[in-house]
Amino acid sequence: MSELAAALPWYLALVFGLVYGFFGARWLKVMLVSLGVVGGLALGGVLGAALSAGNPLVLLLGGVLGALAGGLVCGLVYRLAIFLAGAAAGSAAAPLAMPLLGLDAGSAAGLAVMALAAVVVGLLALLGERQVMIVVSAAIGALLASVSLQLVMRQHFPVQADDLADAYARTFSHTWWLPLLLLVGGILWQWPRSKGGGKATPAAKR
Repeated sequence: MSELAAALPWYLALVFGLVYGFFGARWLKVMLVSLGVVGGLALGGVLGAALSAGNPLVLLLGGVLGALAGGLVCGLVYRLAIFLAGAAAGSAAAPLAMPLLGLDAGSAAGLAVMALAAVVVGLLALLGERQVMIVVSAAIGALLASVSLQLVMRQHFPVQADDLADAYARTFSHTWWLPLLLLVGGILWQWPRSKGGGKATPAAKR
């Protein structure tokens, strides 16, 4: 039962990553709050596992508190949430460019590139909300689904911080094509549909 409780957030994160990657920009506010809930749930579970040595009650409590805090922050601080979502997408996509730049993602230069990408994409998300959020949602969904899949396949529950870091590293070193495929697929699926979400033109009202 305790292993099931520890694994549940990552199965939910896998499903949410796929949904968010392909539909995130369409229901922006709802998905941002949901992102905060799922992110808080996963982070609370990791912290609970680190502090309690796998105690199921502490895992559950940490997940619930993290979900409430993440959803509340993303719901009340909408503009900040857009910037943070853009920043998360920038830092998530940056490792894909590391081999082209000849950098190691764990090096000081690699971390600097990730930080710069996070700030730039975060600011772009604020400037061009709809179009950039399509890319942002696709990138976050691709990363979340890919990392969660690594954790689900390895079945090391409860997840510790080292397991999460290892799953992140394996995502880009062993299955780099999966987040890239999900990223491109999410953008291509959402982009033409975003054009129909605007206000009706005068001609359409007649």
